[in-house]
Amino acid sequence: MDSKHPLVGKSVKLFPNDTFTKHGIINKIDDLGYYIEIYRCDNKQEYKVGDIAFFNHANQLHFIILN
Repeated sequence: MDSKHPLVGKSVKLFPNDTFTKHGIINKIDDLGYYIEIYRCDNKQEYKVGDIAFFNHANQLHFIILN
């Protein structure tokens, strides 16, 4: 997979096996996983707006495509 994947650039609502949802844009998908820039999240979690979060394919990542 590469940055030409059809999901790159999509806005998503993330559910990475924790309590808090977060919103981001998929920047890159490769053989290792997803690189997602966070643009909305709860202040009570480790993620911050502007972070580039990496989720490997082995994670229990669930997301809803928003656009």
